[in-house]
Amino acid sequence: MAHARYRTGRKITHEAYAALGGVAGALSTYADQLYGSLARKDQEVVRDLFARLVASDGTRNPRTDAASSRSCRARPACSRT
Repeated sequence: MAHARYRTGRKITHEAYAALGGVAGALSTYADQLYGSLARKDQEVVRDLFARLVASDGTRNPRTDAASSRSCRARPACSRT
């Protein structure tokens, strides 16, 4: 969204907002770009992490945050900053 025609100061135009698919579309695009920039090994860690956060029916996994943190800390790649 670097094109000046889509921005007014720090705001984007309605045309640009619609083209991005709104907030959900913009977040999805950003997440895809970020994921694509990761090394393959890091992509595997991200896939594993998100699989642990979501139950098989698509709802939030009921595991506690503490349990998830312990599980993540056990994997060296997960604790990188």
